[in-house]
Amino acid sequence: MKLSLQLQGKYPKTLLLLVFTISFTVFLFSSDGHRYSPDEYWAHEQTIRMVTLEPHPLYVDGVSAKLFEQPDGYALWTTGKICNNFIICSPASVANSILQAPLMFLNNQFNIIDEKTVKYTLEDFNHQHYVFWRNSQNPDFAFLELFYGPIFAALSVCVFFLICNLFNYKLKTSLILTFVFGLSTPVWAYSQTSLTVVPTLFFVLFSFYFFMKYKKTNSSKFLIGCGLSLGFSYLIRPDVALIIVPLTIYFLINLAKHEQKIKNSIIYFGTLVPFYLIESFIEYLRYGVTVETSLGNISSFSRFTLDSILTGTTGLLFSPGVGLFIFTPILLTIFFTFPDFYRKNKGYTLLFISFFALFLFYFGSIEFWHGLVSWSARYLLLLIPFLLLPLGVSLELRKNFTLRVILIVLGILGFFFNLAYILQDVSWFVWGSPARTGLFSLGNVQTALYIHDAVIWTFEYSQLTHSIILAFSNLQIDLFFFKLFGLPIFILSILFLLIPQILMLRILYLKNENC
Repeated sequence: MKLSLQLQGKYPKTLLLLVFTISFTVFLFSSDGHRYSPDEYWAHEQTIRMVTLEPHPLYVDGVSAKLFEQPDGYALWTTGKICNNFIICSPASVANSILQAPLMFLNNQFNIIDEKTVKYTLEDFNHQHYVFWRNSQNPDFAFLELFYGPIFAALSVCVFFLICNLFNYKLKTSLILTFVFGLSTPVWAYSQTSLTVVPTLFFVLFSFYFFMKYKKTNSSKFLIGCGLSLGFSYLIRPDVALIIVPLTIYFLINLAKHEQKIKNSIIYFGTLVPFYLIESFIEYLRYGVTVETSLGNISSFSRFTLDSILTGTTGLLFSPGVGLFIFTPILLTIFFTFPDFYRKNKGYTLLFISFFALFLFYFGSIEFWHGLVSWSARYLLLLIPFLLLPLGVSLELRKNFTLRVILIVLGILGFFFNLAYILQDVSWFVWGSPARTGLFSLGNVQTALYIHDAVIWTFEYSQLTHSIILAFSNLQIDLFFFKLFGLPIFILSILFLLIPQILMLRILYLKNENC
């Protein structure tokens, strides 16, 4: 019996829960509890204003524009548009802050984490300024960072498992793909962050799950779920339009083959289009006028020339500093998995290729295509599940032992690369900000974002290379629960939580292994 039918029973639902809890446990215990980029800072500041309903001390009504919280560092980046609302006077996504608000409210009201929960010393990190910075973090922000990424990353892994089921993969194949997705791709690394790409990944996968359910059942209720998920993900990140456009075209092509064309069209567009109006309304509340979305603003920095696009696309995939195939070796399998996948799923193969092409073309053409100092190709994170899903067909078609060994090696490499990032604060100790003692020191004010080309295009100065070197030469573990519990209790806690879940997963697998 196929897993898709078994999901109606007791065990597979428990199995789904175990996929979530195992993923969440791993992500939570590998969380560092702090931001790594200014993008998260702006979101934190906006979210705390939503929670407390109090303005920032530097906000001046009728004067302040976005980025006003840091007047010295970002004065030249302000848009000149004066804010009308002190809460959402920010470059951060309002939808993302709405998702963050419950967690921040929880700690703000109950002080689950406070200033005394964890105190760092020079025994933890050998940099006085870094120790000071960590100890001065707002505990509400730390609580948010501790749980936000792990929750949405685990939900993404869970939905990915459901999608594998809808492709009628065997249970063994679905579980292998799911845990490879969660542990051997940058999804694990980004579970440490509260960047918008983390919840967006969940909502995009959720919308694709609903779309597949609609296609299988022709039930309009799944179109509602698809439209709502896509629309909300657009509110978080406007570049989700690169998913929406090809998926909508695919929907219209399939709609021509079915009845109830008008009804389904109204349902789909009726749930999706209002989110664009909501985005415009948010900008109206923020500035008093409707402004361009982030996607449009990014486009103004684009360099649509053949050379720039070739450089950007090549770098996004293969550069030692950020290349997706370098940081996620398991995705090198696409060169044979997509042909296998095409034989069984022609439509979805073309859809995935269209996602791939649009993302590469768009992000490969912008000035800061590398997305540094992010880990790997941050802008391509949404593509990872769609590039990995075809591997399921190849696993079930190809029984070659050598191929299995190669896949295991690629998966282990991805896992190891993630560890090099997760165990330490790469954004500080590898990049050397703000002391400029690391990779930042290679750049100068004439270099875009102080990023030297050698950091992008050579293994010698790649952040991956230096992260691995630092992990072996001077590892400074940056895990919140490691500091809170100490090494013995930290390890025992992980084992205490994971071993029963893994054993239960094993039992359920044996009972359903023929699915």
